Amino acid sequence: MKYKVDNIKLIGIEDECLVAGSVNIYKAKFEFDASWSEYTSLIAVFQHGNIVIEQLLVDNECEIPWEVLENPGYLYVGVRGLTSGKKRPTLWAQQKFVNAGTVPGSPSREPTPDKWQQVLATIEQAEHAVTPYISDNGNWFVGDKDTGVKARGDNGITPHIGDNGNWYIDDIDTGIKSKGDKGDPYELTEADKAEMVQAVLAALPNGDEVSY
Repeated sequence: MKYKVDNIKLIGIEDECLVAGSVNIYKAKFEFDASWSEYTSLIAVFQHGNIVIEQLLVDNECEIPWEVLENPGYLYVGVRGLTSGKKRPTLWAQQKFVNAGTVPGSPSREPTPDKWQQVLATIEQAEHAVTPYISDNGNWFVGDKDTGVKARGDNGITPHIGDNGNWYIDDIDTGIKSKGDKGDPYELTEADKAEMVQAVLAALPNGDEVSY
């Protein structure tokens, strides 16, 4: 399913027939207008009866949790954005009906990760992020690649991530993704991990703080 996020309105623009009992089948994708550009964390909220599941968005999409598709009935979808000191919810989108499907039994399946588990997964990804560093010869290195660019001087160069996801040193594309398996992994300290967890959890209110 695809939605357009227009200010506080959540508008369905691509529909899909939902069938109860489906697992790992459906995704929800969102297109945000410019008013959402400042929000560093975007979270989709799914409600079916008394069941409410929240999913952190990655590239503006997420899987629709199986828990809200387990039984026929109405599904509600909302989004909220979080940034430093600000929280912004949308209205609920027009409700979707989950149709009854043929279910031969009760297959074993894992619960959708809660926000804490999603935070830990984000940290695990960060631990395998490639980070530029200054080598003994004074050049910027990305992984084991010498960019040939001096790190210090009157016109010091600072690495940045280009639109293609690669590390750039000035206008030089290193060809190495900012996250991935290439290069030496950046080792997060326990203090780094704790700080990241606290920062994200502090930005995630409980269900009593935000209404949709």
